[in-house]
Amino acid sequence: MILPDWALKYKEKGREIRCFSNKYYLYEKYFEYDPKKKKTVWKTGDYIGVITPEGLVPKKVRFSLDKLLPQKSYGSVALLCSLSQDIHKTLRDVYVGERIADSIYHGFSRCQNIPN
Repeated sequence: MILPDWALKYKEKGREIRCFSNKYYLYEKYFEYDPKKKKTVWKTGDYIGVITPEGLVPKKVRFSLDKLLPQKSYGSVALLCSLSQDIHKTLRDVYVGERIADSIYHGFSRCQNIPN
């Protein structure tokens, strides 16, 4: 595969460039021993980003708050939920019959698994 000059500058040791639909994607690349073949083979690792003439566009990092926030014990979360019940009731009164009150309440308190 012939790569354009602007893509070649990202080709380094331990990196691989793949072309799909005239777009160039950069991946990590590493050796791993394959016991079936009884030799070392190249393995493609994590996706790094897409290469454009303007430069490297890194992959979008997707994360959830559950991974960022430490797990809380049931007691402390239950206490916070019980203290915020008046907020939940107020939201239900303002947004009568709408699910938005529950969404807002659960978004703030993150108490979806705790019974009311």
